[in-house]
Amino acid sequence: MYDGLYEAMEEAGVAEKLDDSVWLDEEGNDTEKNKALGRQATHYLIHPDCVIFIDEVSCCNMSQEGDRHVGSELLTVE
Repeated sequence: MYDGLYEAMEEAGVAEKLDDSVWLDEEGNDTEKNKALGRQATHYLIHPDCVIFIDEVSCCNMSQEGDRHVGSELLTVE
């Protein structure tokens, strides 16, 4: 599902594909599975500040449900 997004991030220079999947801790360091945060990583984000979002909804579906938009104020959510 994410192949197209990962390829685009690689082309843009914001992510690098890893040779093997690795477990990462909170600080992005290689670690053991029992000390890892989340799933195994297949890519390393070189410029995470340039990645806006990745969501499990279908391609290009930017659902705003639950975005806590209140009046004209937009809030960032998890």
